[in-house]
Amino acid sequence: MKDELFAAFPTGSLVAVTHAVSDRISALAGSSPDFPAWLADPGLRGGPVPEGAAFATIGAALLRHLGVSLESGAAPAATDAGDAVADGAEAEVAPEVERQPEVVPVPEVEAESEVVPAAVSAEGARPEIGVAMVVATGMTYSVVHDRRGVTLWPPAGFSQVSNRRATFPQGVSHAEAAVVKGHPHALVCTGTGSVEVWSMARWQREYALIGHELPVTFLTTAVLDRRLHAITASEDGTARIWDLVDTSCRNVLTGHRGPVTFATTTVFERRPYAITTSQDGTARVWDLTGGTCRSVLTGHRGPVTHAAVTTVYDRTYVFTASADGTCRGWDLLDGQSKIVMTGHTGPVNRIALNIVDRQPQAVTISDDSTVRVWSANNGRCRRVLTGHTGPVTQLVVGTGGATAITVSDDRTVRRWELSSGVLYGSTAIPEGQIARVVTHSGAPHVLVADTSRRPRLWTPDSIRAVAAPGTGTLARRGPPCPGAPPGPGR
Repeated sequence: MKDELFAAFPTGSLVAVTHAVSDRISALAGSSPDFPAWLADPGLRGGPVPEGAAFATIGAALLRHLGVSLESGAAPAATDAGDAVADGAEAEVAPEVERQPEVVPVPEVEAESEVVPAAVSAEGARPEIGVAMVVATGMTYSVVHDRRGVTLWPPAGFSQVSNRRATFPQGVSHAEAAVVKGHPHALVCTGTGSVEVWSMARWQREYALIGHELPVTFLTTAVLDRRLHAITASEDGTARIWDLVDTSCRNVLTGHRGPVTFATTTVFERRPYAITTSQDGTARVWDLTGGTCRSVLTGHRGPVTHAAVTTVYDRTYVFTASADGTCRGWDLLDGQSKIVMTGHTGPVNRIALNIVDRQPQAVTISDDSTVRVWSANNGRCRRVLTGHTGPVTQLVVGTGGATAITVSDDRTVRRWELSSGVLYGSTAIPEGQIARVVTHSGAPHVLVADTSRRPRLWTPDSIRAVAAPGTGTLARRGPPCPGAPPGPGR
């Protein structure tokens, strides 16, 4: 029956009818003697007319778990976000500020894009705003979150569900987007530690991942044993691996003595492994088949902020970044630190690894406002990229390791050519908006959003070219690191 229905009517029409029926049910509930109310308040506040009789009630604890607030009477969690902007109004309009890049519509025909996750610091306040995107069945869906809720931005043709908002009285710490069972979903991390999974096609809550005792600081997805899983890291000192197909918790990774800041997965010796980092100054390697800790990576003198995996001389290495200003490379076979990268004068926020000319390359960003390019074989710095005037917080490297895009607290986005250190372009982030780096169609992009408009995707070419002062030519070449050998083979 479902297949025949979808074949007979356009998807947009079905969505419109569904919401019309839902709105009519909401209007009848609690006010019509012909339709006894399903009350959100056991106290019958604003309940049925005298002739009616409620046939069900929902307890306050369950309502809080579902994300429904009773502060202003019974109200569904999903509501219209208001009169902020007409649906789709921003999608085709270029930014009005002269120095901003041309805004291009988000492609509707690409394969699912990888969203590069951004961790939320357990030390600081929750982010004011965040954004994530995913491509499913050739259509792009985005979700924007603030501290109190999330707003859905589906493809422009789905105006009936555009700008729909779900509020969470317990707060929102992070949100991601992923394709689950072939359909786009938002994964919303709440202030209580649960992860709410919402259908982005229907904007309906489907289930929750419950287990963490404190807010989730980081979330990403990975395919393990041919099934999509969510990996969550929490302030409660644990990480969890969730099967998004059957909603079960596959592993609970315990052992850290501080908030877990990041988690990733890899395959080693044909077995799935997870790597977690923590404010306790360590990283841990976990065998997900048995759920046991294989190695504790100790040596950093500050919180470990990020980790990545690559191959060095035919051996698998884990590279970690730390607030102590260093990065370390660990041989996954024995858990020993074999490579140390020093040079940053502030905390290292992220490390990206790739292969260039069959050799592993590392790129790091730091609170010292610089970007550094390293040889991952020996830890030698090849080049320092300068220009940002504030901490560099986000990084994405394109396929082949030729270019990178960075985002800084100085509210600029910069595009770099890594081998030479040439700065291709720099663009200011519009006031009141945030930028998040993503990998889309194999190339680095920037997703820009605020709470009232449809997110926009900046292509690499749209990041404004910068001329060196007095020359009229593109940018400047980043200086090599002190002691780096000369020549293009650095």
